[in-house]
Amino acid sequence: MLVYVSRNALHIDVHMASGFIYWCDFSSTVPTQNGVRRVKPDGSGLRSLVTSGIGRNGIRGIAVDWAAVLRINTTFRRVLLKTEVDMPRHIVVDPKNRFLFWADYGQNPKIERALLDGTNRTVLVSSGIITPRGLALDWLTGYVYWVDDSLDMIARVSPNGGDTEMVRYGSRYPTPYGISVFENSIIWVDRNLKKVFQASKEPGNTEQPAVIRDNVNMLRDITIFDQRTQPTSAEELNHNPCMMDNGGCEHFCFALPGSGSGLQNKKCSCAFGDLATDNKSCAVSRDDYLIYTTESTVRSLRLDPEDHALPFPVVNVPRTTVIERSSLTGSDREVIVSTAIYPFAMTMFGQFIYWTDWNTRSIYRANKHDGSDQVVMVQNLPSRPMDIHVLASRKQQQCNSPCLQFNGGCSHICTPGKSTSIYFLFY
Repeated sequence: MLVYVSRNALHIDVHMASGFIYWCDFSSTVPTQNGVRRVKPDGSGLRSLVTSGIGRNGIRGIAVDWAAVLRINTTFRRVLLKTEVDMPRHIVVDPKNRFLFWADYGQNPKIERALLDGTNRTVLVSSGIITPRGLALDWLTGYVYWVDDSLDMIARVSPNGGDTEMVRYGSRYPTPYGISVFENSIIWVDRNLKKVFQASKEPGNTEQPAVIRDNVNMLRDITIFDQRTQPTSAEELNHNPCMMDNGGCEHFCFALPGSGSGLQNKKCSCAFGDLATDNKSCAVSRDDYLIYTTESTVRSLRLDPEDHALPFPVVNVPRTTVIERSSLTGSDREVIVSTAIYPFAMTMFGQFIYWTDWNTRSIYRANKHDGSDQVVMVQNLPSRPMDIHVLASRKQQQCNSPCLQFNGGCSHICTPGKSTSIYFLFY
């Protein structure tokens, strides 16, 4: 049994074959703490798996598909479902019956189900539910259990829907948060009571739950670290076609309902690009798509907003920040300032260059020839400084240039020569 206690960790799961514990961290004030991480019970193998591409609401659930984990050690990612109105909270996976289940605590609370590839979305429970805090799968029966701390309730529903069955209900269960199913029992944590309870998983059982842990602060979630919770034989998993060699798929393999002995009902999918003609391997997309940049990456999007597959993988661009100058022809480049952090705009006046910096919210000045005599003009501005100019009557006064008369005799571009320099920001 694993009880997760943390101010940032929301949900937890395990992969018994490798012995790793997985969890998702969330912090509304420190975005860098958000992510998916894993570690072994002895503390070894700590690693952050997902730390980028996380929305403002963080990662609110995690589930390990132990029957198709060939890609668990890769950086492959794919959006299965995307919504602007729902608030999915917790997710569980059923590799035997080939379903995903998740709880939603938005304006219309519900328990939903979809196929492993995110298609065939179906609402199982939409009434008698307010704040589903946890979700658990009984892989033996297929039932989905959840807790609702607003209703002081633990309930379950068939994977095919139907009536909700009350398992535990009443003021004796004031704040159930996380729940897990193990053989004939349910085990849950109560945040306010600071206890871990165990009771029969069957509705109608009135025996008092056993307290198996007490005085545990900040209880969040619970899962079972036991090989019996993740069977791996073909028979127990209904001959899941993704168990062997990832089903022959290069990126993702999704087992679909109907797969059984002698049947290979599966679907390959790509983290980026498109499926090749063999419907197994992946190739960079040749369709029309958007390309855009962030501060440190080059990314892509499909033109169809309903298609979340990436045309090509994210390209990381090492970020270096310098201020350079060169001749007007681009030759004789030299670095003037190498200590800038996030320069955004720049101007020049007299013997100095001036620039704004987004990171420090400051304005700086330095010698335009060698970057010496660097001075902070103003710092800790209330917001990020944008553009910058010098207003002066003698700015850009008329000067003698061989290019003034008849474009210097040049047919296209005339440059005054090496005595004139241009300055530019590079980051």
